[in-house]
Amino acid sequence: MGKDKKQHYIPQCYLRLFSDDQKHIWTFDKKKGSEYSSTITDVCTKNDFYTISEEYVESNEGVSPLSLEKDFFADWYEPKFSEYLQTINYLAIEAINSSHNIISLNDEQKFSFAKLLAIQWFRLPSIKYDNEATFDEFMPKVMRLFKEGLAKEMDNPNIAKLDVRASIADKSVYHAKNTFLKEELVGKYAAELSKNIWTFSFSKDGDFYTSDFPITVNAHEKNVRPICQGLAQYGAEVTYPLSKNLALTIWDKEYFVDKDKNDLSLCTATPKEIRAFNALRYAYAQRQLFSYKNNFEVVKYMTQFCPISLNPFKTIDYV
Repeated sequence: MGKDKKQHYIPQCYLRLFSDDQKHIWTFDKKKGSEYSSTITDVCTKNDFYTISEEYVESNEGVSPLSLEKDFFADWYEPKFSEYLQTINYLAIEAINSSHNIISLNDEQKFSFAKLLAIQWFRLPSIKYDNEATFDEFMPKVMRLFKEGLAKEMDNPNIAKLDVRASIADKSVYHAKNTFLKEELVGKYAAELSKNIWTFSFSKDGDFYTSDFPITVNAHEKNVRPICQGLAQYGAEVTYPLSKNLALTIWDKEYFVDKDKNDLSLCTATPKEIRAFNALRYAYAQRQLFSYKNNFEVVKYMTQFCPISLNPFKTIDYV
């Protein structure tokens, strides 16, 4: 297939919202314990993460190696995602300037952005690998039951002894078809997220961090059913930085009943709230955090007291 192609699992259009020059972003590396300036083209990437194998392309007409990378993400998803990010950030500035403190998104816009958030969730490497691990765990059991059932039906016990295994023809395609290309699933995640309470926090100095795992779930109740991989479980507080100045929190409406009156509200975040928000970025980041300025004091403090990761998904060495 030739030279490996570097592919972003977090869009550059998003990362630029945490940059002061649209090209570079301050980075804190949890593994190295150090901060440095990175180019946006080099962070949150994996080689050939979406590239489809030549074998799959040859046996599937109309598919190219970059069908996922170019046709879906570059040509469809990222322009739409960028447009919504710009719109929401603009509405926040408008709300601040007019002092009405409401982000005026209608239900359709809320649902549409929730779909984009769900797709971003599915394209994270640890979510992809979790999906593949599920296949590896359960398919041998499925094949065993299938062989045993067929052996009984055909009255031939030797069928159950056959060495027949299921495999994934192409891991990128398998993950895509079972997550971000599966409209019913994306719609389910979006419906669960959009029905909940959305609040926005504003930092005039641009103090919000983001990370290589930017969508986090702070669970306020334990031992509950992890609806939508935890994003819509009872007691969930989902947080997502929208830019260096703006952050979104999605509250489970069944648990946070008192916040229902605050849906789509915007408030100026206190220093304490910003520290708490950035602490979650550190706790759930797989390896790297990002900021538009070289100020990672909260992170350096947390490294002394907090485990390197609270992320329930498998830690992937991204770099």
